[in-house]
Amino acid sequence: MMRHIITLVLVFSLGACVSLLPEPETPNALYRFGPNDEIAGLALSRSVIIRQPEAPRVLAGVEIAARDEVGAVRVIKGAEWADRAPRLLQLTLLDMLNGDGRGHALLPESGALADYQLTWRLSEFSLAGRTATASVEYVLIDAQTRKAISQETVSVDVEARGSSAPERAEAMAEAGRQAVEAGARFLVDELGPSVQN
Repeated sequence: MMRHIITLVLVFSLGACVSLLPEPETPNALYRFGPNDEIAGLALSRSVIIRQPEAPRVLAGVEIAARDEVGAVRVIKGAEWADRAPRLLQLTLLDMLNGDGRGHALLPESGALADYQLTWRLSEFSLAGRTATASVEYVLIDAQTRKAISQETVSVDVEARGSSAPERAEAMAEAGRQAVEAGARFLVDELGPSVQN
């Protein structure tokens, strides 16, 4: 009886060493959107909580999405974002709004109170051939009344320099950066001295 138990233990422990799942591929390169020193330093006159953008699951991961000729979403092999795309977009926007104004751009997890909140939605962030597209809807909300103050929709197209994975990924990063810059300028325009609560 003891011999059968030992045999079973050995069989199960050897089976634990064998993986039936394929090993995940390591990307050749990781991409991000910033920092961009030319745009950084935009100042706010009011404080705003910058939430992570909402995005469909296929656009919200680390994979860089591309659409084929029939519209099916595929991933670019060998290239990934350095973090989830919504998180990178959020942090890039915070970096751009680090000026010396009276207001501050804050993360929700900071626990700080702010006059406004920015909610945003990433409706498109993918490649079609060599064209990278980023479409974002920004909504500025009064933090006390929860009333929408203003809304801006941005769509950016960037053409890749070539058809290689790195060139296409760089075009995606540039499209994301430009869409975030438009959001930063939207906030600076809206949260000027003339804004009333």
